[in-house]
Formats: sequence, structure tokens, C-alpha cells
Amino acid sequence: EALTWEEAVGLAEVIVPSIVQKNPDLLKAVGYTIAESKILEGHAPATRGRNLIAYSIIGIRSDHESTTAEEALEKLRVGIDIMIREGSVSHDLKGVIKLITEYKMPTHRCMLVTDDETPIDVANLGHMDYKIRYAISEGVDPIDAIQMATINPARHFNIDHLVGSISPGRYADIVAVSSLDKIDIKFVVANGELYVEDGKLVKDIPLPDYPDWLTNTINVGRELTEADFDIKHSKEKGTAKVRVIGVKDGTLLKDALEAELPIVDYKIQVDPEKDILKIAVIERHKATGNIGLGFVSGFGLKEGAIGTTVAHDNHNISIVGTNNRDMMVAANHLIKIRGGMVVVKDGKILGDLPLPIAGLMSPEPCEKVKEMLENLHKLASDLGCKLTSPFMTLAFTILPAIPAYGITDMGLVDVFQFKLVSPIIS
Repeated sequence: EALTWEEAVGLAEVIVPSIVQKNPDLLKAVGYTIAESKILEGHAPATRGRNLIAYSIIGIRSDHESTTAEEALEKLRVGIDIMIREGSVSHDLKGVIKLITEYKMPTHRCMLVTDDETPIDVANLGHMDYKIRYAISEGVDPIDAIQMATINPARHFNIDHLVGSISPGRYADIVAVSSLDKIDIKFVVANGELYVEDGKLVKDIPLPDYPDWLTNTINVGRELTEADFDIKHSKEKGTAKVRVIGVKDGTLLKDALEAELPIVDYKIQVDPEKDILKIAVIERHKATGNIGLGFVSGFGLKEGAIGTTVAHDNHNISIVGTNNRDMMVAANHLIKIRGGMVVVKDGKILGDLPLPIAGLMSPEPCEKVKEMLENLHKLASDLGCKLTSPFMTLAFTILPAIPAYGITDMGLVDVFQFKLVSPIIS
């Protein structure tokens, strides 16, 4: 039904394993998309060789997951347009832009895109204007860089008759800049009206009226307990060999790590000194009671816990912590505030950012949200977190469509094998 909507341009984020393994539900959705003459958008991290060819055969039009120019070039050669991504935790532009600056590929099938930006980065760096400046600084011609953020994506999505250029019959969406190399925005016209002048918003943008159900989307059904976060072993004591999700700053790709952890009273313990923490995903839409548990490295917390309800793709309650008590407090607080982000230490709430609209958005002005998020980043750093954007990293850590591991409310996912695996090896 959604594909019949006039606003729908296609099916997004078509994942590789489901195509290669011929998942009937996804293939049916692909068929619906083709029948509606709409486009198939890709999601193909670390996909090359035979899998890439098999994936491209169904008609995938684009991919935004390349992290190197070589990966992007291989995709371009099988007919997939390249979206060059730069987000708050996905710093891929510097590497992938070499597709143009070193491999000398033409730019008409390349686009500049974002992928999850924090209000901090949007305020401090800019949005698409920053991507254009960044591309220019890496050696892309200014006109090419501007086209990669305007007319190229408009043509890709078959909406260049509406947007993408300043020409008759298009919406009057115009950005004026002081110079092509600096992309210093002087004013913005949207749909024929002046919205920004000299860097300041000059027209009010009213908030929509949100229905009550949209601000009550956290449905867990009960308070969580410390026992909900136990990862149990068949042995009473000794050590356990476990699988660990390894995260790194600046990339969405995760490592498949292993670690030896102590067992106490049949429960596997974390090791903050070795940066091995516990991660939990709690289903929050239908009160199923599902809780997925595992281990993660890279956050660096020495004490406490952090949590968020912005967590791809199901946006369940996601917690990383050094102990069950703080993880429990974090999860229960997110339920109480109807979604958001939180930092906890010694059973106490150090700070939060309520996101009551679907557990994903705030009705507050961007500047206030930015300040609250900056405070949470500082609080997490004080607990030892070494990530630039810990909550955004957590949002992608759980994603079961980016290798090597993801974790859902059903448990740990081996992304390459596309199946659930136990966090315990032995």
C-alpha cells in the first residue's frame, strides 16, 4: 500500500543477505516496487564479488555504505549509483571521494549524502553545505560538488522535474552563497519564501499537532529488574569464552571479537578494565518481553551505563553498561520519560534527553536539544567513554544489517551468516 502513495519514490535499504538468500518476503516487496515503476535503493556494506553481482541483478539503483573508493568503484561498475556518505559516526567521505579525485570517475552517478547527524554536528559544522565544502577541500570541482548534492540526487530519484535546479517549473528552493569554494550561505528561499538571511532563521516554522499515540510509544509492560540483564552460563564459576561486538569511532563497521570473561554464580561478568561491557536490547513496541543480551567493546565506560531509544532499525531500548543495576535504572528511566537518551551512575540519573515523539524526536528547539546532548556526551566521557558520539554509535551498534555483528531483542546476530548466534562460545 505504501508504495502506491504519491510521495513514495521507492523501496529503501534493501539488504544484501535477504536478496542473496532469496527471502520470499523481501523479494515480494521488490516485485511490488518494480510493478509500481519505483526504484530500489541499496544497503550493501562490505559487499563485493559474486554477492554484489547477485545483489545488483534485481535492479538496485544506489548504495550509501561504501567505506573505500575501491568498494565504491566495484559497485559503480555493476550499475549501482554511489552515495558518498558523511555522518556523525560514519566518516566515509574522505576515503570514498577518491573515486573522483584519484580514479577520475565522472560525477554524474555520484551523490553527497548524510546518514544520521547529531544536532551538535549540524549546528557546529553544517549539514549538506558542510559535505559540499568537505568534497571541495578534497579536490572536487565546486560545480561538481554542488551538483552531487542537488541535481544528481534529484535525477536519481526521478524528481528533477520538481527540484534539483533553479529553472522554470521547479519549486523555488534557492540557496545563495558568497563564493563557490567556501559555500558560505547568505540566504535561503524555500518554496518561494525567504526563510534564512545572514545565517538566521527569519520565518517561524510551526510545530505540527502530534496525535496522542505518537507520544506514547514505549510499551514494555513492566518495570525491568537487575536479573533481566543476567547472561547465564551452565558453569557456576570459572571463565567463559564469548563473542563481542567491536565498535570503533568514525565507522559503522563492527569487528567480530572474542574474549574470556569470569563466571560468578552461573553469571558471566563484564570486564570494564579490558573494555568488555554488556549490551541489552529491550523490545518496546508490543510488550513482548523480549530482551537480547550480549557483550560489546569500544565504548570505554569504566562505570555506569548509557541508554537510548534511537536505535536502528526497530528503535528498541538499547543499553550499554558496566553493571546490571545501572542498566536497569537506565532502561526504566527511558520508559518513564517516553523515550530518549540517558546516562546513569551508581543507580542515579546523571542526565537525560527526553524524546517523547515516537521515542525518537524532541519538540524542543534544535539549540536546546544540542545543549542537552552535549551535556550527555560530557557525562558519558566522565564515565570513561572514549567515543565522539556514543549515543549515535550505540544506535548503529545494534543494527543487524551492518557487519560483523548486530544485536536485536531476539539476540546476537552474525550479519555475514544472517542468523542468530549465542553470545557464549564455550
